[in-house]
Amino acid sequence: MQRRLDWIVPLAFLFLPFAICARGLIHTSHYTAFFILGLVWVGYLMDNAMIRAFYWYAAMWLTFIIGFNFLLPGSTGQVYPMAMQMAIMLSVAGILLHVVSRSTLSDHAWFNVLCIAVLAQAVIGILQVFVFDPVVWLISLVIPAGGQGYAPSGFLGNNNFFAAWLAFSVPLFLRRRWIFCVPVIIFALALANTRMAWIAASAGIVYYLWPILTSRRARIIFVAVVVCAAAAYLLGTGRAFSHFERFDYWKSAIDMTLSSGRFSTLFGNGLGAVWKVGDSLHSEYVEMFFTMGVAGLCILEAFIITTLSRCPSRRLNAVFIIMAVNVIGNHAAHLAPSAFFIIIIIALIE
Repeated sequence: MQRRLDWIVPLAFLFLPFAICARGLIHTSHYTAFFILGLVWVGYLMDNAMIRAFYWYAAMWLTFIIGFNFLLPGSTGQVYPMAMQMAIMLSVAGILLHVVSRSTLSDHAWFNVLCIAVLAQAVIGILQVFVFDPVVWLISLVIPAGGQGYAPSGFLGNNNFFAAWLAFSVPLFLRRRWIFCVPVIIFALALANTRMAWIAASAGIVYYLWPILTSRRARIIFVAVVVCAAAAYLLGTGRAFSHFERFDYWKSAIDMTLSSGRFSTLFGNGLGAVWKVGDSLHSEYVEMFFTMGVAGLCILEAFIITTLSRCPSRRLNAVFIIMAVNVIGNHAAHLAPSAFFIIIIIALIE
């Protein structure tokens, strides 16, 4: 692998001047081609075959979009700039994954860093609801700002991303000393009032604690407690019978893709394709199908299955399960802090 990787850079150097793939300004061609090469390079750095396959698939999609834009200028609309943005994000994500996976820090050191970060956001979120909003206060020191939300968000933008961070961290707090912080995390998670975070956290906790419960009676009681707690939350907040509008988003995106023909069904609408300007599908799985088609979705599912099957750490597997469940109804991988969280966990598993 290293010998092949050594030849990638010189071959890219020979190729790059001939990459004329944009009209008007030849330097723009070289700039965009450089990002394609970046995705290929990062893909070569990945040890996981599924991650490598995804990076190369993304590089092929970006090549197709740029080539199509060259032949028919403006035909790709907003997909072209969004594809470039996604290429940058994927490149940075790949570099972070590579660096963390080769870090000399122990898993427990990383767990402590993650717990400190989550606990800080949890405290800030609780303050936002009951005392004052530190985010608004800090912004007001620079520019006029006002208002205080009723749902905690910390410095993460909204309660969904805030709740995702809290849910991801629950198995990491089930350790000596840190376990005393669990009530704070659960309380902040209750204040966030998001369904997917609660469902995901419950799935991860059941998976993590199941082997500890050796008797059948203990397991039945444990499952009953989890189900009753979930039911009490849904009924108490009135969300059990509320309409989940994201189903409409997902149906619209899926219908749009399927109706566009076989190519779109198999390969999607393109890297960076936007379902609706100014809005998101709020599901990484539906987003993957919409942008990268059945091929991209299969790569994602294969990655999840192989990761869960070979990870020796039950704690890391529990966190990974929470992440995999949460992104069914949340686009956590599209926000930098939660994406960074996901990258660290994947790197520690690798």
